[in-house]
Parts: sequence; structure tokens; C-alpha cells
Amino acid sequence: MQRTLEKLWYHYLEDDDPSQSLDEKIALNMIAETDKELRKGLNEEQIKLLDEYVELWGDMCNVHRKESFIKGVRFATKYLLEATK
Repeated sequence: MQRTLEKLWYHYLEDDDPSQSLDEKIALNMIAETDKELRKGLNEEQIKLLDEYVELWGDMCNVHRKESFIKGVRFATKYLLEATK
């Protein structure tokens, strides 16, 4: 079942709507500006470390996003099964 839900997740990602809400656009702009300002005061080694941190943080967010999707599908399935009784 886990494997099936993961396949569904990756199919969902392919069909994901790339449009962003206004809140997402504002947040991304703020992140970009903060990143730009932060990097101004860092040396090359610190920038590499920051890049690694950002990449790892993104990986963790993707793991949580996938797990949330799977939990949501499981919840919806259980809910629908109970509703049809």
C-alpha cells in the first residue's frame, strides 16, 4: 500500500499546478531578498555551507510534503469506507 501511495504521489507531482498563490509569491520574494542580503556578508566557505543547508532543508520539506499527502489519502480512504457503511 505504501508503494502504491508513493506512486500516486509522484504522479500527483507531475500534474501539480505550477501557478502560485499571492501568498506564495510574497513569501518567495521575501525569502529571495533575505537570502540575497545574508549572502552579502558571507565568505565563500560560509556560502557553500548555507547552500548545503538550504538544499537539505528543501529535501526535508519534500519528505514532509510527501508524507502529508500519503496521510491525507489514507484518511480520505478510511473516511469514505466509514461513510459507505
